[in-house]
Amino acid sequence: MTAFVLGYDVMCRAVRAVDREWMHERGLHTASMCANFGTTAVACRLLGLNAEQIRYALAFAGTQAAGLHTWREELEHVDKALARAGLPARNGVSAALWAQAGFTATPTIFEGSHNFIQSFSEKAQPTEITRDLGVRYEILDTSIKIYPAGQPIQATLNGYFTLVREHQLDGRDVHEVLVRLPQSQAQTVNDRLIPDTSCQHLLAVAMLDGNIDFQNSHDPQRMHDPEVLELKKRVRLVSDTELTKKFPEVRAAIIEITMSDGRHFQTYVDRLPGAPYNPLSAKEAESKFLSLSVPILGPDKSQAILESVRRLEAMINISELCTMLQKR
Repeated sequence: MTAFVLGYDVMCRAVRAVDREWMHERGLHTASMCANFGTTAVACRLLGLNAEQIRYALAFAGTQAAGLHTWREELEHVDKALARAGLPARNGVSAALWAQAGFTATPTIFEGSHNFIQSFSEKAQPTEITRDLGVRYEILDTSIKIYPAGQPIQATLNGYFTLVREHQLDGRDVHEVLVRLPQSQAQTVNDRLIPDTSCQHLLAVAMLDGNIDFQNSHDPQRMHDPEVLELKKRVRLVSDTELTKKFPEVRAAIIEITMSDGRHFQTYVDRLPGAPYNPLSAKEAESKFLSLSVPILGPDKSQAILESVRRLEAMINISELCTMLQKR
């Protein structure tokens, strides 16, 4: 558990320290590059490395830093998983193993000459690496997505289902759904080729099925379903100037639904459930877990995992829990 919390802290602090805007303008992806440090910290903790070895491992993480925004142009959105998670995981484990094996490196990756932070920043904030260390924990400032879909679609789906629920609307009777998003988010989810990152597709499925779950949001065959394709024509996605000005501090969406009988409904979503400022309840988080776990692990095993997690702080060894998480 300590390693898990540590990984969040190290990665997010590295992100805060560099100049994200400067990097973005040059096509460098901050999360990909800084995730190396988080995964390295996790691996070092689990391997029980000493302080000197950890310094070397973090240097190896910095040496392997890479990540381009080109993944945004990849139509199937698969490269994102490699850039944000796959490569950093490999790099962090490799860095820790090299240090454990006796490889040496610079001990000053964050403050030495030509260090990581200065190399990728015009307006660096190196003090963010240690600010409120041990007092503020980054893991407490993370989000849980309530829907199994791309982050830019979360507010859209929340707004759509809120209007449907409050006004008892039938998705099949919808004439048009108009979605307004910040420019970069609209671009990210505009008619993508994989189901869980296509705003138009997921809203069409929501209109048809009345819900969004892992199965219907990740079924590529539904993208060719004539009924879905017909409803997809009723979705219009536009970028909104005012929402763009507020992004990324506020990840909002405006959803307008016009019914076949002419009725019109609108909502503005800026307090997304699952965000740090509006966290899910324990019941909501468990419900999200069960919706994902039961189809894979079954109800009994899924419930056993929940019961184990509820007493996680009292566990001396989590190996049993790790075993339960495996699909056999």
